[in-house]
Amino acid sequence: MIRIFAALLLVVSLSGCDLHEGTKMSQNRLQLEQTDVVQKFAAAELDQDAIAMLARDYGRSGGDDMDLTVIYDPASRTNTAMHASNEVARILGVFRKQGITTIVSNILPVNGQGDEALVLMTYTSYSAHAPKDCDVMPGMEDTDIEANPDYKLGCSIETVFAKQIARPKDLVGQTLNGVTDGRGSANVIDAHRTGAQQEPLGGETASE
Repeated sequence: MIRIFAALLLVVSLSGCDLHEGTKMSQNRLQLEQTDVVQKFAAAELDQDAIAMLARDYGRSGGDDMDLTVIYDPASRTNTAMHASNEVARILGVFRKQGITTIVSNILPVNGQGDEALVLMTYTSYSAHAPKDCDVMPGMEDTDIEANPDYKLGCSIETVFAKQIARPKDLVGQTLNGVTDGRGSANVIDAHRTGAQQEPLGGETASE
């Protein structure tokens, strides 16, 4: 009887305990933020160094095509449509040397613009950030190493990982248009691996 009573008492005691413990792992992942970048410059300010800096910024964080517009004044004798077209060609040439080719360019007449050409650049920028509502472990950003009972495991890893993303746009992924054949793509790679010689492509000439 004593053993039976003790067993019943144990069952009653355990029934009042919550055996479910919440996870200490963070369920959040790094965030990808998308912003619209609009930049305005005087065409004369955009020398090769300035354009190269813009190309590096766009190459690192830019997403879709860049829209580049040179504004001219139809009433101006110097800031003409021809001058604007030449400025577009000059700027695009420097961007291409920096490896940036995804640019949609045009010229735009604006009455009252004056004799100075204006350049507008717009594109979508992507940036990677630490997870939402997620702090790093104590001691990473300061000398305070006291235990934080609210810290979620994995927050520090995701935060550091976000800082290492060289091209945040790559996190968006790529869209596959149409039907793709994995076997066909593999055949191209297999031929390259075997060292097969590729036949030269014959070019066409327009004149002598």
